[in-house]
Amino acid sequence: HKPCRPGRRQQTPLRAAHMFQAFQRMFHFAAPRRAALRSLNALPALQLGSGHTSCCVPRMPSSKLSFSHWTDPLCIWAFVAQDQLDRLLAEHAPRLVVDSRVVPIFGSIAWRFTHGPWSSGGVEARVRATAEIAHAHGHPEVDGSCWRGDCPSSSWAPGAAIKAVAALEHAGHAEPGTTGRYQHALRKLFFVEGQNIARRSKQLEAAEALGIARAAYEKALAYSK
Repeated sequence: HKPCRPGRRQQTPLRAAHMFQAFQRMFHFAAPRRAALRSLNALPALQLGSGHTSCCVPRMPSSKLSFSHWTDPLCIWAFVAQDQLDRLLAEHAPRLVVDSRVVPIFGSIAWRFTHGPWSSGGVEARVRATAEIAHAHGHPEVDGSCWRGDCPSSSWAPGAAIKAVAALEHAGHAEPGTTGRYQHALRKLFFVEGQNIARRSKQLEAAEALGIARAAYEKALAYSK
């Protein structure tokens, strides 16, 4: 779900097929692709975005469209794309069924720094890259220092916390949209405040700030593991 990077050629206005492809790159549809494309062929475009980022999405058909939103709580691209996702859901919420999924891309932070793709540049290179991505997409408050000091060892724990909130929302124990707000709150704690969101105390802090009942949350969290 990366937003468009600077310099990437864009077409305005996009044709219907291009709109669907752009939307599909941001989200993985649970509905059959061919049927979804047929339903979108004659629909006008809705273009979202500002500055260096943009997201072109189709206007939704009258029937509800289901899609799975795959994300990792430690992904800076997911953080900077949140504004576009919020606008999308605000515009089309009555016509969308969102299945929130967490994929542990950052399953081992230590491995990434010692043997993986971040090993050549180390922590400081990751700090600079995170800050550059954030600043290029309208988030000057992110300086990348979250990768120093008390950094999460993995995205598994915050991912489980997000799934716990998703389970509560699915069961009707949390307001619609709570899952998205919760995962964004966790990312703000990490990317902006430099907090270790793998810690249970930080996960509870974010949940309680959104009015999620602690007992229900802890029960769902225990089940999500």
